[in-house]
Amino acid sequence: MELKNMKVFILISSIMMIFLHFALWLILLYNQEHTIQWTYLNRILDHWDAGWYTKIVLNGYEENQSIAFYPLFPLIIFIIKLIVPFVVYPALIGTILSTILFLLFCLLLLKLIQNKDSSLPPWLIPKNKYVWFLFVFSPASYVFHTSHTESLFLLLSFSSIYLAFKKHWISAAIVAGLCSLTKNQGIILAIAIAFISLNNYKLRHKKIKVFLFSGLISGAFFCCFLIYQYLAFKNAFAFLNAQSNWHHIQNISEYFKTFILQNTVQDYSFGAIKHHIFFFIMLFFCFFLWKHSKPIFFYCLTCLLVLPMQAELINSFRFASFLFPIFFIISTYSGKYRKPLFIFIAILFVFLNIQTAYNFYILKWAY
Repeated sequence: MELKNMKVFILISSIMMIFLHFALWLILLYNQEHTIQWTYLNRILDHWDAGWYTKIVLNGYEENQSIAFYPLFPLIIFIIKLIVPFVVYPALIGTILSTILFLLFCLLLLKLIQNKDSSLPPWLIPKNKYVWFLFVFSPASYVFHTSHTESLFLLLSFSSIYLAFKKHWISAAIVAGLCSLTKNQGIILAIAIAFISLNNYKLRHKKIKVFLFSGLISGAFFCCFLIYQYLAFKNAFAFLNAQSNWHHIQNISEYFKTFILQNTVQDYSFGAIKHHIFFFIMLFFCFFLWKHSKPIFFYCLTCLLVLPMQAELINSFRFASFLFPIFFIISTYSGKYRKPLFIFIAILFVFLNIQTAYNFYILKWAY
């Protein structure tokens, strides 16, 4: 009965999250326009980075701007757009694609839960309803059903980690390679996958072989992006030049000042504080991964510690949303104040989730 309840809860809560956000946007749209048309809906779905992916699909890459964004997600949208026999706006395709990919992730989890595999670690699948609720209603979960890369990366990263855990290291490396074509964090994941894979073997020469070949397989995928940039722009690292236009720390002291809101680009606004609170909650529970899996701890911690490189933490909602091992490992927490802490986090997440979805609609910072 408990297993059945968990499966139902995962499906219902996921659908509720998606429905909540779209209902909010449609109500706001109707109140503003007094009618709802596809053009208006497309305008909403094109907000923030979704708009960049639309530009890439329609116009291709530009060296100084759009090349900063990785190619796999817009490439899939472009292929779908070619196949579909009628005109569909890229942001709508991306939204449908992301929603389907997120639901596939949910179905994959349900399949693993149903199999009752006791060997699966607590960071790989949700062990109770609470941790799943925190994951599905994390502050920026709207990115899982809009034209963003998070659902694609979530499904690929989960699949890669699972395959590596089950000793299918070649398949894991291939999927990790696809992750490296999706987000910056995919490169970090590929390194973690190589370490997970080598840990499955005892002989030193076998460990070295698996680690090196895993890295080569994943790296081969990423090299395709570098080769394209060289052919198109005569610069294999044009994406780094484009990303240099984003704000970054100027020295090491700025990195550490980020944690205490002391950089010139930071302030004590509610927006900054709420991102900090979320970041430190994720960082706190990240350390619970240490005793369960060093590579997964490395992956999650590195993804978190990359965020202050921009001298602020205003991207923490979005770029921690796909770190499912941190959310799932929360189930192992058994501190004295466990229940009050869990209630506080749940209320905070729901509040931030609705506010962030609203901010996405009004083009206020929503990452």
